[in-house]
Amino acid sequence: MLLALQAEANVQKELVQNAEDYVVTIREGYNIGTANRADLHVANALLQKRRVKLLTVENMRHEAWASLTALAGQPMEISLVEGTLEGDTTPIEYEPALKQVLAASPEVMAASFNVQAAQINLQRQRVEPWPNLFVAGGVGLNTTNNRVVGMADVGISVPLWNRNQGNVRTAEANVLRQNCEVQRIRLDLQTRMGSVYQRYLTALQMVENLEQVALPELRRAYAVMLDAYEENRATWNQVLEIQKEYYESRAEYAGWLYEWRSHEVKIVGYLLPAGRGSALGRPAMGPGPQDLIPNYHYNGQPE
Repeated sequence: MLLALQAEANVQKELVQNAEDYVVTIREGYNIGTANRADLHVANALLQKRRVKLLTVENMRHEAWASLTALAGQPMEISLVEGTLEGDTTPIEYEPALKQVLAASPEVMAASFNVQAAQINLQRQRVEPWPNLFVAGGVGLNTTNNRVVGMADVGISVPLWNRNQGNVRTAEANVLRQNCEVQRIRLDLQTRMGSVYQRYLTALQMVENLEQVALPELRRAYAVMLDAYEENRATWNQVLEIQKEYYESRAEYAGWLYEWRSHEVKIVGYLLPAGRGSALGRPAMGPGPQDLIPNYHYNGQPE
């Protein structure tokens, strides 16, 4: 994002310079009678809008820098970062990318772990009614004859009616719910993948169009208009108009570069960060022990 904001800030500075040149041109035209006061007011308003836009981009750049330094855990003074957003424009294929997301997404993995936890809990609830053998022993002193005596206690609880049926059914329902949750997340990933990929492809197509056609044509038009101005075949206002169109297209190009790269990162990064409805934002498993019916067994000892 910093690279895109740096590029846009540079273009906005050029647009401010273009607007300042336009104000000077209109003032000269007003002095010689080729422009009126309305033209002058419009030119001043346009200049102010350009300055405000530059301030907005610079503020966004400072915000992005603050987020970057916070992530790095090291305070640093704002500076220019090196690199470029341009690169290979070969598009990512949809089907392989979707398969990779569904196979290795942390959201799917987290939901799968929830299924395993629910299955373990179900196994525990199924063996809960099995009786446990309680064995206790000890030694003591008989104060009557001062002899050492020993004692042993063996007991077993027999669940005649309590088979833990409620907890077993609750655990079975939880396993089913967690399996459905895995399916829901996979379907949600497919939906999100379709939306992200569409934006990625649109941004890529716009980058290619601007890079290969629009920007080269506008550069040529700007050069032709400059030559025409030097030969007195065009006015300076026409030159500034072409220059403004060229700069605005460059700013648009920087924006589409950011859109392309940001959505590319989402695709290769398994569509993270996940939303609130994902398994990453939920507890490790569904209904926990607090939702189960306590299953007490008599252990042969008085309460």
